Amino acid sequence: MWHQVTVPFARLLGSNLYPTLFENKHYQKLLEISGITPPPDSVAKLSPAQRDRLQQNANLRANLLALELDGLQALEHAGASAVEISGPQHIYRLWNSQVKESEFRFF
Repeated sequence: MWHQVTVPFARLLGSNLYPTLFENKHYQKLLEISGITPPPDSVAKLSPAQRDRLQQNANLRANLLALELDGLQALEHAGASAVEISGPQHIYRLWNSQVKESEFRFF
């Protein structure tokens, strides 16, 4: 049901490194369980095994995101998607408007 969110979200997480998120504790955990510590400045510097683990963990995180979104029943899956917006700055934001001080997190 959340295929249009999980597939691109997993692809984004599993094929890139996002230096602006290196300080985010949830992103740090994703990299840590993927064996990427300290993270290099480029995904090209990862070993094939690290890339494979990163993609596997990204798929898991994307599926957990889908379960969380389904449980919240706050979004209509037909209009949801995961995209990366490029420009002078990268913007990453996922939040729960029902929670004060909601921060970006990985599910």
